[in-house]
Amino acid sequence: MLTCDDPFWPSINLRELRQHLALCGAISDTRLEVAARAAAHKAGREFAQWRRVLRDRGYKRLEDMASHQLLSGCYRRAVEANTHLALEKDVLLVACQPGPNGVPAHE
Repeated sequence: MLTCDDPFWPSINLRELRQHLALCGAISDTRLEVAARAAAHKAGREFAQWRRVLRDRGYKRLEDMASHQLLSGCYRRAVEANTHLALEKDVLLVACQPGPNGVPAHE
């Protein structure tokens, strides 16, 4: 379970995240967690205005709001999308590293 630095946002279940992204076993749990942590931080920044407004209305956590499912779903999808992008960039960077003869490994 990935908990955010900001307790306002829901926790992210890394096993479910792995399933939603259909990740193969080559992506380690640690690599997934690092990407998901960065993605949750980015999503938190993107949703910061919502958090400010809801906290001003007295909500300490998103789950405290009766109809939080829609915003929770948007937050989780943002984390999923940003995690996917982070892992995709990581794979592209690794695939393009020069081999022993100086030629990128993918060529």
